[in-house]
Amino acid sequence: MQILYVKYVSVHMCVGGASRETGLISACKVRPISFASTPRRISWCYFAAIGKIQIVTVKMSNHQRLDDGMRWRIVGRLEAGQSQLQICREFNLTASVVCNLCKQFQDTGSIERKPGQGRPRATTATEDRYLSIIARRNMGATAFQLSRDLYAGTGTRVSRVTVSKRLHETRLFARRPAVCVPLTSINRRVRLAWCREHRDWNMDQWATVLFTDESRFSLNTDSRRKFICREPGTATYPPMSAKSTIMAEGV
Repeated sequence: MQILYVKYVSVHMCVGGASRETGLISACKVRPISFASTPRRISWCYFAAIGKIQIVTVKMSNHQRLDDGMRWRIVGRLEAGQSQLQICREFNLTASVVCNLCKQFQDTGSIERKPGQGRPRATTATEDRYLSIIARRNMGATAFQLSRDLYAGTGTRVSRVTVSKRLHETRLFARRPAVCVPLTSINRRVRLAWCREHRDWNMDQWATVLFTDESRFSLNTDSRRKFICREPGTATYPPMSAKSTIMAEGV
């Protein structure tokens, strides 16, 4: 890598895609790295530039969760005699992650995550079932309404994002209802009989049929902004669909 010797550079901090200038620092405090060696997990980064000269320094996030395969690979490198610094550079990890894993393996002989790590769930299993039940009973309720119902029933206050996550775990998703023609049992029997009667028609027989395009005029407003909670594959079920006006008799 080519080392850039400049006296002072202007430092810009990048936050959520937007950058803002933070001041001037000495170039000796900036470690130039290439974009190819940028770690996969980045918490923040500084962009320093003068004209076409660009220097980047990166600080990696300390909250890195490793799977069992990666943990055993790191332990294998440690037993092979590699230093923790070499392992950090090879796997793009922070020193604390490798150090904690090494200490855990030396003390317990295991690389499994300790039970209870991570943030506890905001709801219990009983409250999750309660959310699923009230969502199925009132499929048109919003996540905010379900959050208030949960607080009224159990005393647990959660956000609408948490409610959406719990519903997704039970395969309930907010979808727009499918627009279907309201059919009675007589309409269904007539349609099924007509389909069975004409299912063996050939191209010559269908050529004598005139297909016309018709326009639908709605007398009421439907913004299509109402969502329902339903499972995948149930869009055309009668409780999940929105009824539209029929266009002619005998449909």
